[in-house]
Amino acid sequence: MKLLNARIRDTQLEVDIDGETLKPTDVINVSAGQEDSDGFLLMGNEFSIYLTNTQLDAQIIIDKAIGIAEQAISIASKNVVTAVSGGNGAPAVGTVEVLAPGAKSELESIKQDLEDLKLR
Repeated sequence: MKLLNARIRDTQLEVDIDGETLKPTDVINVSAGQEDSDGFLLMGNEFSIYLTNTQLDAQIIIDKAIGIAEQAISIASKNVVTAVSGGNGAPAVGTVEVLAPGAKSELESIKQDLEDLKLR
């Protein structure tokens, strides 16, 4: 059995062997999609299968989720006026609080969990 780097381009499997690009048609694609991808060809005596390398897809999703968490942390950290007193000639006095202090700490925890998932 051999494990080779392979790819799908325009719905066709391609594998480089000894400097030559081959396009075998008798390979079982165990991936869910037919879009261009990079992965591995596991060649056996009876059959060969193509496995997509999904690590890059996972990394892109993790990076986007981290960006969303950072934006949410920024929003949750904003100070907002929650009450105003005074007026009618007296200066208005407002009470300022952090918008969502509990959510901020939870979001920071989620962001850290996502950072820990990043591929190394």
